[in-house]
Amino acid sequence: MNNKQTLQRIKIFVSMAFSFLFIVYVAPQIFLNNTTAVKPRVLAQMKIIPYSLYAYIRFPINKNQQEKIKELANIQRLPKNSSLSYIPISKGVYAAQDPDNAAVHVKVESGTELEVRTITLNNGQTLKVFIPVK
Repeated sequence: MNNKQTLQRIKIFVSMAFSFLFIVYVAPQIFLNNTTAVKPRVLAQMKIIPYSLYAYIRFPINKNQQEKIKELANIQRLPKNSSLSYIPISKGVYAAQDPDNAAVHVKVESGTELEVRTITLNNGQTLKVFIPVK
């Protein structure tokens, strides 16, 4: 009987220690300071997980294709604004400028093939450019 009780106490102690370490080290990486709100970076990474799994299953050997699918998953998706009038730029790619804040919105139709290129500007900033493939 004493052996079971000791084992139970060890389990409780280990679970408390694990919980403490999780709160101290992992929780600040996931949540905003002292709130229950999740950091946007974590949410973005969680949205990419299904695409990464799909890329790994579809192209188990070809790392370039896997990276291409992951890059396309990283494209920021904006809510649809019905008041904007989109102008065709290329086949499957449309753009519009928001009159309220002068932001440019780009809409890419489903099925449009994009090529990802990385460029470096004069100031050292690195950008990823998506070019429609014809």
